[in-house]
Amino acid sequence: MPWNVDNAVATLQTNARASSAGYCARYVRDAIGAGGIALQRTRDAKDYGTSLVAAGFTRYDAMPEGGYKKGDVAVMQGFASSPAGHMQMFDGSVWISDFKQNGFWAGPGYRTHKPAFKIYRHP
Repeated sequence: MPWNVDNAVATLQTNARASSAGYCARYVRDAIGAGGIALQRTRDAKDYGTSLVAAGFTRYDAMPEGGYKKGDVAVMQGFASSPAGHMQMFDGSVWISDFKQNGFWAGPGYRTHKPAFKIYRHP
């Protein structure tokens, strides 16, 4: 099944909660699955980069030229109070994980620490 970014984004938008439940990787992984790509599971959100690349996503070390596009996935490293890291997808307007975020950084800890991240885009 080819990559269907619209199905992936629609699934993520439909399943998003009002606030985080701590299941960012599960929600994004399930949305990617609804878009036609099965990812190898990892324990922590911060470790999904290898699985995304193996599934055909291209890794960017910063915002890709031209900005973020619908279906882009950000994988963030953790920090002391959030060691598992974070995973989120851009729906074309906002970033969504297990909830609709107020910006790129998922919450106050991420805004304060600004951990390293990579962007993954499927062609």
